[in-house]
Amino acid sequence: MNIPAATIQPFEPHGLPKLQFIKDMSAENLKIILKIMDALDSLMKGSGDHYFGMANMFQAEQLQAMADHLCVWLEKFAMSAGADTVSAKARPICSMKDAMKALGKNDVVATLKEIETFELDSPERVRLKSQMKIHGFMFLIDFTVGPEECNHLIKHEFASVPE
Repeated sequence: MNIPAATIQPFEPHGLPKLQFIKDMSAENLKIILKIMDALDSLMKGSGDHYFGMANMFQAEQLQAMADHLCVWLEKFAMSAGADTVSAKARPICSMKDAMKALGKNDVVATLKEIETFELDSPERVRLKSQMKIHGFMFLIDFTVGPEECNHLIKHEFASVPE
């Protein structure tokens, strides 16, 4: 579970983290933040595999649409757990094994956005994108509780890798 950076003091010499209210975060806000994070984790733990259970039957665009729809549910869960504002985004985790081997690199897991940074001509990018297989999604949920701005990152990999 992620804990807001504003509440963490670097590890003590004994190796134990110590929570410290650096800003004027109230204990009530911290409880709400942890409740929101727990609700988001519980949703993905309980529904993620079920939701993406048939991932190997869908194309990348369809999987992205499903993940975007799941973002709406993540936002609703965060709001019902006490968030004031919420914004969720889904980014696919992709394997470019064959494409990267062709470029002389080892097996790489990356997001679709990362492939845009490769210095390749447009047809080569299109070919690489067509070879990418989505293995799961990273969900970034930004939310606020009172004056506190927080984010929570959830990684969900499919139970079975799409073929």
